[in-house]
Amino acid sequence: KEAYGANGTKWSADVMFGEMSAQPWLREYGCTQLAGEGELPHETYYTCLNALSAAAGLRAEARRAYPTMRAMLDLDESFRAHPRVYQLHLHGLLPAAFNSTVPRLLRWLGAANSSAPPQRAGRLLRAARRKNGRRNRTHDAHIDRLTRIGYRATFTSRTALAIRTGSKSLSGGDKRALAAWKEAGGTPFLRELLMRSSWGADRSRQRLFAPGHRKLHFERGRRGILTCSAPRLLNATLLMLSRLHRMTSGMPVEVWHVGELSRREARQVERHPGLGKGTRVYDLTSALPRDFPADEIAELRGYMCKPLAVLASTLDEVLLVDHDARFHIDPARLFSTKAFVNDGILLFRDRMRMQIPGKPVKDASRFLRQLVRRRLASPEFLRSVGGQYARQRLPWPWQPSAELLASPMLSGDSNHAIDSSVLLLGKSRAPQVIATLYTLHERYRHELYANLHGDKETYWLACELVGGLSCGVSPYAAGEMGQLKQDYGPTDPGCVVGNLMQFHPDNPKWIVHCNCKPHASWLYTHVSTPQKYVALAKSLSSSHDGYRNLAGNRFTLAIEPSPFSSEPSRLLSAP
Repeated sequence: KEAYGANGTKWSADVMFGEMSAQPWLREYGCTQLAGEGELPHETYYTCLNALSAAAGLRAEARRAYPTMRAMLDLDESFRAHPRVYQLHLHGLLPAAFNSTVPRLLRWLGAANSSAPPQRAGRLLRAARRKNGRRNRTHDAHIDRLTRIGYRATFTSRTALAIRTGSKSLSGGDKRALAAWKEAGGTPFLRELLMRSSWGADRSRQRLFAPGHRKLHFERGRRGILTCSAPRLLNATLLMLSRLHRMTSGMPVEVWHVGELSRREARQVERHPGLGKGTRVYDLTSALPRDFPADEIAELRGYMCKPLAVLASTLDEVLLVDHDARFHIDPARLFSTKAFVNDGILLFRDRMRMQIPGKPVKDASRFLRQLVRRRLASPEFLRSVGGQYARQRLPWPWQPSAELLASPMLSGDSNHAIDSSVLLLGKSRAPQVIATLYTLHERYRHELYANLHGDKETYWLACELVGGLSCGVSPYAAGEMGQLKQDYGPTDPGCVVGNLMQFHPDNPKWIVHCNCKPHASWLYTHVSTPQKYVALAKSLSSSHDGYRNLAGNRFTLAIEPSPFSSEPSRLLSAP
C-alpha cells in the first residue's frame, strides 16, 4: 500500500514499478560485479545468481529473503496472542508433522464448525476436488487429499530431493562453502532473525555484551569526551582531540575501536603530546562474549561503534564527537544547556532531505512508521534478553509523543532527523533511554542499520520509544557553512550550500560546530541564519514522487480505536 499511496491502485503500482530499475535492489543483494569483460552489470537476479559462487550466491539470497522473513517475525511478535492469527512453527512443516499441520490450518481458515466446508478455504478445497475428480467425498477426505498433494510437492519433488540429498554437480569447494555456511548459521542478518524467532535459537547466546562487562559500573557523574576511530581515521581523530584538549581544559577522553587499532597505535594515542594524561584507548571487543562470531564483529565497525561505545564507556555524562567535527565554542558549555540540565540528553537536528544512500531499497521514513506500529502492538518488542537492562520496565501501553507524530521523518517528508556528529547523553539520568538503546542494538541492530543512515537516529528513537520523556532535541534547524547558491538569477535570495553546522540551543548567535572539510574550507563565504525547526519543516514540506521514493504520499498518522478489544488502541493507521 505504501508503495503507491493510500489512493493508488494495483495498476498504478504496476506502472510505477515498471519504470523502476532493478539495479538498486541488485546492488543491495550484492550483484554489483560485472557479468563479463566489457559487459553491463547484471540486469536480473537470475543472471546474478548464475554468475556467483555457491557461497556468494547464498549471501545474496539471504539478503534478498531477509525483508520477507523479518516481516513474518514482526507479525509473529505483534500478534502472537491474538485469536485471529494462526501461529505456525516451522517444525510443523517437517515430514513427520506435515500431515497433522495442514488439516489444522485448513480447519482454522474455515470456521469453528468443521463439518461444513470452510468459506475462506473454499478455493483450496475446490482445487483439491478438481484434482481428486470426485464430488461425493466428505470435507475431511478433501482435506486429506489436499494434504497428500502438498506433501508430495514439498518433500518428493526433484528440487526438494536435490536439496535434501545434495546435488552431485556441486564442486568440492562449493560443498565446503555450504558446510561453512550451515556451521556459522548463515549471515549476521539471518542469525538476528533466528534469535528473534521461536524456533531453534539458544536464547542464552543473544546477549550483545558479556554479562560481567564493566559497562554496568560506569562512574556516576564522570564527564568526558568519547569518539570512535580506526587506522584510516587516526590522524583526523588526533587532530580533532588536540583542538578539543586546548578548548576544554583537559576533559578526560576515551577513544574506542572494534579490534582495529594495534598496540602501537593505541600507545600513540595515549601518549600524544597534544592530549592530556586522561586519554585512554579501549577495544569494544573486550565487552563482547568470547564466542561472538567474527563476521558479527566486522559489522560493529563504523557507525555501530559509537552507540555501543557509549554503552560500554566508564563515563557517565558523555560528549560523543565525530572525527570531523570542528568546534567554534568550548563544547563543555553544552553540559549547562537547558536541554541537558532538564532531560540528560542533547541532540541536534539533521537536514531535511529525502535522499539516502541505498534508496529506493532503503527508506528510513517507512521503517520508522513500522517501528512505531510494532512498539504500539507488543510489550515484548523492547524487552532485553538478560542482565541489568532486562530489569528496566518500559511504560505500557505506549503512545507516541506529539513530537514524534509531527516529525517530518514519520510523515514522509524526510529520511533524516538527527545529526550525531556531536551529542550529549547522561547515562545515570536517562536509564530507560540507555536500556532501550542497548536493546535496539542487542535484538535489532542489523535491521536498524539496514534501514537508517548510520547511528544518527538510534539515540532519538531510544528516547521516543520509551515514552513520556523529553528527548532534548535542539529547537533550531541545522545550518550550513559554505557558498551562496542563486540558481534562479540575481533576484533569487538563494541558499547556503556546504557543510553541516549547528547552533547553540539556548543562544543561536553562537555556532557550536560544523562538519567542515579542510579541502573545501577555502570556498566558504557564507553561513546560514538560525531558524526554528518547526517553522522550517512546515515551509519545506515537499510533495512526494512515488517513482523516486517508496514512502509514497505524505502520511498523516493518528491513533484509532482498536477493532479487536475495548482497551486503548495499540494500532496505528496511515491513511
